[in-house]
Amino acid sequence: MNIYQDTVQGINPHIKEQDILSIKPYWKMEGFYVVKACIELINELSEKERDIFLDSISDKWLFFGETSNEALTSVTMEGCKFIKNGVYMVNIEFDN
Repeated sequence: MNIYQDTVQGINPHIKEQDILSIKPYWKMEGFYVVKACIELINELSEKERDIFLDSISDKWLFFGETSNEALTSVTMEGCKFIKNGVYMVNIEFDN
């Protein structure tokens, strides 16, 4: 849980409400967990605010979706030189 809180720290001032939906062991690797959360923001992040938040987690992201509304990073991603301590992978879906 501390890793989750440290990961979302970069957007704390923007959070209106957050709910931890589940915490489950990651089926592929022992000792790893998947935290699924829903975070409602006070206002939509600007592109600059979003990038600052993502850069606080990792220096390498892939974007998916028609409007690039899904971002993925992983410690195994080619070109990833920094990822927040204790984090193996992050997948974020931004809803508008």
